[in-house]
Amino acid sequence: MVLTRVTALLALCAMTACTPVPLDAPRPVTRHDVVDNVPITPRRVSAAHPPSRSAYYDLIKGRDALGARMQMIDSAQSTIDVSTFLIKPDTAGRLFAAKLIEAADRGVRVRFLIDDVFTTAKDRHLAYLDAHENIELRMFNPAPRGLPKALTFPFNFKRLNRRMHNKMFVVDSSMAIIGGRNIADEYYQLDTTAVFADFEIFTAGPDAAKLGSLFDTFWNDEYAVPLDMLISETTRRRASEDIINWELAAHPEEEAAYREALASPHLRKINEGRIAAHAGRAWIITDPPQKLRNSVAEGPHAIANALFTEMRNARRDVVMLTPYFVPEPYGVRFYASLVEKGIRVRIVTNSLAANNHPYVHGGYQPYREELLRAGVELYEIRADVPELLGVQDDGVGQPTLTMHSKMGVIDDDKVFVGSLNLDPRAIKLNTEHGMMIQSPSLARAMRSDIDNALNDYAYRVGLDDGGNLIWDYFGFGKTERRLREPQATGFQKLIANITELLDVELQL
Repeated sequence: MVLTRVTALLALCAMTACTPVPLDAPRPVTRHDVVDNVPITPRRVSAAHPPSRSAYYDLIKGRDALGARMQMIDSAQSTIDVSTFLIKPDTAGRLFAAKLIEAADRGVRVRFLIDDVFTTAKDRHLAYLDAHENIELRMFNPAPRGLPKALTFPFNFKRLNRRMHNKMFVVDSSMAIIGGRNIADEYYQLDTTAVFADFEIFTAGPDAAKLGSLFDTFWNDEYAVPLDMLISETTRRRASEDIINWELAAHPEEEAAYREALASPHLRKINEGRIAAHAGRAWIITDPPQKLRNSVAEGPHAIANALFTEMRNARRDVVMLTPYFVPEPYGVRFYASLVEKGIRVRIVTNSLAANNHPYVHGGYQPYREELLRAGVELYEIRADVPELLGVQDDGVGQPTLTMHSKMGVIDDDKVFVGSLNLDPRAIKLNTEHGMMIQSPSLARAMRSDIDNALNDYAYRVGLDDGGNLIWDYFGFGKTERRLREPQATGFQKLIANITELLDVELQL
């Protein structure tokens, strides 16, 4: 009885202290602009590509991805459209803010769409951007204001548990980046305590305009609430005063990150024409925002269904990289059916030690043996690769490797890239988007990179003669066999094992 009264009291406090979210408030509808004859960045894209086809460059290293974005912002003429799952108030977040303000000062219109729940930048930080007359921020599916998000989440669970996981960066609707990176130091090699391996594609041409249209769909949705409808008048006034004094030169860490990103050797080779663009065509696949308001069963699960259809139509080979892999029984049956048709299936995911969310590993580990017996090849990222590469301990601790890439190669002609993890949360609960690229040269290049990296960066998981799991490693001249979750701590194992026992697979 006492517990019930305390719970009711907390609920009442939460409801009375919170500012309601104005989901139904009117807001202006805006659309992307397509700008012709813009200087494409990275600066050299072969003129041989006909207008009906797009050009693609891979962005694998975080510093390259940051440099590409900085070049794009610097060259923007009309519009910059950004959507992200989260932004942090760190070096990367402050650098993005400074450069977007510079672009807005030139008259560029900036639209910035941010999923709210895991964003740690405070409203007062984001208000600096929103205070600029050429910048508008909208928070997607925001939590009520007035109390910490953790306190409001339980009382708004049905709505707040459904998230926009989309990530894209579109400039002048003529060039774009799509992939898995959010706006935080760990995604751009600015964090010395963790190494996030990710993958993105820079594209110039018709695909960028398609991504601009996709951005419009979410920007104009009822869940995209303008920031100025969520913050107080005092916060707005202070932000308007502070933005006047913002200068990148006054922030040495951001200035250094900017210059180092622009000095990327990969970008220099692209800009000098020493790396040719891959040509091809792509189709954009997306879950509509209405998915977040529908029941889980109703979906639609558009991007997952499209990706599974492409894999089902494969002729020889499928390799998928996903940081979080929870196949569920239907997924096990699906991958097994591909193997039965003679298709080689490889799944690359994080080991328990490499996984930044060890509880998700608890949803994956029950399926490994069945997948292996079905002939699916499993590879798990080795967490201590930075140490093997000679990365020095900076006194904070040896950095660990976490794979964050969401991509795949199908046969020798298709590459998938986007925000989709192969887990129930991504497939059933969140909105996700991606691009299926028809480009034989890109597919061959990406498959070659994956083939060359697997030995050095991942364990191959297998079964011994007794049916027990084993982890074999053949990289950097080493040959190792592990009989337990390699490099995993006791705490990580505990979290994974507890999660496996709980009925929470849908949330993973």
